[in-house]
Amino acid sequence: MMKLSVAALTLVLAAGSAALAQVPAQPNDRLLEELRRVTDEAERTRAASPAFVTTLRDLARRYAWPWSRSIVSETFADGDYTRNPVWTVEAGRFTASFGELLSQHTPPAAAARPATGGQANSGAAVFGALLQEFARTQQGGTQAPAAGPVTEARIRLDAQIPNSYALSLGLIPRSVTGGGFEWGVAQGTGAGYRLYYAPTAGNTPATISLLRANPNGSAIVDSVNAPANFENGQRHTIDFTRDAVGEMVVSIDGAELIRVRDVGLRDAFTRALFINKGGDYRIQTVAIYGTP
Repeated sequence: MMKLSVAALTLVLAAGSAALAQVPAQPNDRLLEELRRVTDEAERTRAASPAFVTTLRDLARRYAWPWSRSIVSETFADGDYTRNPVWTVEAGRFTASFGELLSQHTPPAAAARPATGGQANSGAAVFGALLQEFARTQQGGTQAPAAGPVTEARIRLDAQIPNSYALSLGLIPRSVTGGGFEWGVAQGTGAGYRLYYAPTAGNTPATISLLRANPNGSAIVDSVNAPANFENGQRHTIDFTRDAVGEMVVSIDGAELIRVRDVGLRDAFTRALFINKGGDYRIQTVAIYGTP
C-alpha cells in the first residue's frame, strides 16, 4: 500500500478543519471517518511524526458530535412560553413575542441608587422599586410573585438532560451595571453547570465564566474574557457542550473560548435555566441535545 506523504496529510488536516468548522452541530460523518482512516494509516506506516498523528486524532475528536438526540428545540414562534415546551418563571418578569423570549431586569441596588444622593431619595427609590415589582406580579402568567425586591429574574425549562449534553442559545444581550446573566443546567434546585456573563465594570473587561454550582454556592471551573463585540446589538450563538468524560467546551459564534474537563457532577440534569442578573436579554432560540 502506498504510504501517505506529510503533504497529503497536511491537506487532509486543512480541508477537515475548514469543512468541519462550518457546521459544528452537524459535522460531515464521512469526512470524520476518512480522517480517522487516514490517521490510522499514517500511524501504521509511520508516514507522519507521532506529534502530527496526535494532532489529526485531536481534530477528529474535537469535531465528533455524539449529541444526536434532540431534547428541546425552541424558537418561540408561537409567542407563548407557557406550552410546547413549558417554561416556568421562578422570579422576575418574562414576556414572549413571536420569535423571542424577552427579559428586562434592573438589580435592586441599581434601581435604588439615588440620582443626587441623600437618604430621602434612596428610600423613595427603594419604595418605588417595591411598588414596581408588586405591579408586575399582578400581570398574570408573566412573573412569579415576590415578597420584596427581585434580585434576579429566573426562568427554567424542565427536561431530562443527560450528563453528556449540548446546549445552544441564540441571544441578543444588553447588560446593565452590576448585571449579567447565567445560563446552564441544574439537578433540581441544587447542583449544575452554568455559564456566567459578567459585563464590563470600570477597568475590568467583560468575562465568561464556567461555574459548577451546588446548594451552598458556585465554584469557577474556568473564566476568560468575553468577545469585545458581545453587546453590539446583534444575535450571538452560545454553544456549551459536555461529553462522556466530562470535557466541556464553550463557544460563541463558532469561536472556542473555553475547553476544560470537570467531573464534579456525574448525574443527569433535570432542567435548563436562564437567570437575568441585570439587563435586557432577547432569547431567540434554545436547543438542547443529548446522546442516544
